[in-house]
Amino acid sequence: MTRHLLTILMLILCAATGDSAASSDVDDRLARYVQALEERGADPVRFILDTLGQRDLVIFDDALHNAVEPFEFYQQLVLEPAFQALAPTIFIEVISIKHQPHLDAYFSTSPEDPTLLYPALQNDFSGYGWRYQTYYDLLHAIYEANREKPEDQRITVVGVANPTYWTEIHTPRDYQLFTQRALLSFDYSMYMITLAELGYFKAGRKGIFLTNTRHAYKGVRRKDGSLHWNFGTFFARWHLGKTYSIRFHNVFLSIEQKQTAPTKKSASAEGLNDYEIGWVRPARGLWDAAFASHGDRPVAVPFEGTPFGADRYLGNHMLTAAPDSTMLDAYDAVIFLAPMETLRQSALTNAIDTPEFLKELVRRHRILTDEDAISVALVEAGVDTVEELLMQDLKPRAESLSAQSQSAGPIDEWREPKGD
Repeated sequence: MTRHLLTILMLILCAATGDSAASSDVDDRLARYVQALEERGADPVRFILDTLGQRDLVIFDDALHNAVEPFEFYQQLVLEPAFQALAPTIFIEVISIKHQPHLDAYFSTSPEDPTLLYPALQNDFSGYGWRYQTYYDLLHAIYEANREKPEDQRITVVGVANPTYWTEIHTPRDYQLFTQRALLSFDYSMYMITLAELGYFKAGRKGIFLTNTRHAYKGVRRKDGSLHWNFGTFFARWHLGKTYSIRFHNVFLSIEQKQTAPTKKSASAEGLNDYEIGWVRPARGLWDAAFASHGDRPVAVPFEGTPFGADRYLGNHMLTAAPDSTMLDAYDAVIFLAPMETLRQSALTNAIDTPEFLKELVRRHRILTDEDAISVALVEAGVDTVEELLMQDLKPRAESLSAQSQSAGPIDEWREPKGD
């Protein structure tokens, strides 16, 4: 029994009542998870290839946008000849459809010129640019995989986020209007773009969609029985059997109302004190204990017919989800790549910070940040200008696309959810 497994089991037992009957129940439950891994578990790459043999689109939830391991797995998949043979399309949630020409230019230009990607990564939803090194590493891996292939056999990359017209945003009100309207149509817009790119499932095209949390959900219901309509839900409900949703194992966001009577009726910024919000392990650590008992080997396991899928739903919609919602309502499977304690967060890059973009960042920062807050930040940072403030903030980041993603420390803080 590994030290990791002993630690997890101690967490579980501390959460239980402590008597022998409770300990026996934990052992019995753990045995069911381990049995599911032994009987239904598969090598993750092989699992994805087999799934793409039956489905046209695999939807991945990386759990945290800055998680390293999912992107290392994507690179492994991209370099797999059997995956390349599918000539798949890789859909990326965080890149705007407006910048497809920049993606196309990067992948069609020789020698490789990463600067062609910069507009696609500078003009993100937040306004500050997309800086996780993992995305740059993945795009480079795809470029390498395509290098010697004819155009009709290449992996295609498509950005599906709503367009971000920063040249049209001049005031805080402009940004507010942009975000309000963009969020209203975000999932449906991504769904329609992806569906069209796949030829409405009539052309035999294959793809994978790289996203985060709720966008991957396939059927989480509200307390009144209606569906939370997310990207994955549109596909699961309107194109039965065409897609498959997978969650990479990591901590889950948990939002639960405190036992005391709330002072607000919603989890608004003013009422957050009425809620317990944090990161939790599913099933009070039983998943982790099962993976450890399985040797902490990378494994994919389906949710249908396994205790993993039967476990209580955790995630973004917890406050409004039906009380009997399960993991199977959200996903079709989970992929475990490494123990929770060893999971890493992406390095950051400032490669996109050209002189021209730094000037634009100053303009955006004044739109996105209250002037009083800027004044306080300047004093605290000991600088005179917003550009100096931004440069100071960017200074510790990686300096080039060639930098490898590194750990920013383990994701090791969580709390116990109330239920099992």
